[in-house]
Amino acid sequence: MPSVTPQPPKTTFIPKKTLTKRDKSKSLRYSGWVTVFSVFLLVFSVAGYSALLLYKVYLEQRSEDLAVSLERAKGAFDPTIIEELKRVDMRLSSADQVLSKHVTITPLFVLFENETLQRIRYTQMSFIAKDDGAYQITMDGEADDYATIALQSDIFSDSRNVRDHIFSNLNLNSKGNISFKFSAFVEPGFLRYIAQLANNTQ
Repeated sequence: MPSVTPQPPKTTFIPKKTLTKRDKSKSLRYSGWVTVFSVFLLVFSVAGYSALLLYKVYLEQRSEDLAVSLERAKGAFDPTIIEELKRVDMRLSSADQVLSKHVTITPLFVLFENETLQRIRYTQMSFIAKDDGAYQITMDGEADDYATIALQSDIFSDSRNVRDHIFSNLNLNSKGNISFKFSAFVEPGFLRYIAQLANNTQ
């Protein structure tokens, strides 16, 4: 009986077709993701650079606009004009101070005309400014009788602009009337010119 020699198994180093297709598919998928990511990164970088470039242009334009505005402001506020305005302001302030202290006796005449009884007549008047800012008025006059002087005193007592009034030296004169001397203090604010000006404009 003849002997049978076993044959060694055949060995090949050629990859199988299925393995080759699988590896190639994986490689293509990986390469595709890398390409997409690279394109996205490129687009993002270009967009960011463009935004920065536009912002730089905006800042440069803004800087130029501010420089122009500053030059216009310097022209509008010329130093010579500013100094002139300061001088005018000082003059106005001085005028305000003068007006605030200026006194007019016109309101005093109006006061006595409105609050003096017809049976009383004034013949002489003097007006003196006191150190405390008040003003003293002194007058000579005559009345028809003593009762008229008493009534006139009551009227002045109710006046808010006349204070500390006194009727003195009451005497019967040759005409049958009662002569007297009158003195009183007038509130400073009542005679201020600026106060009268404000009242006239209301």
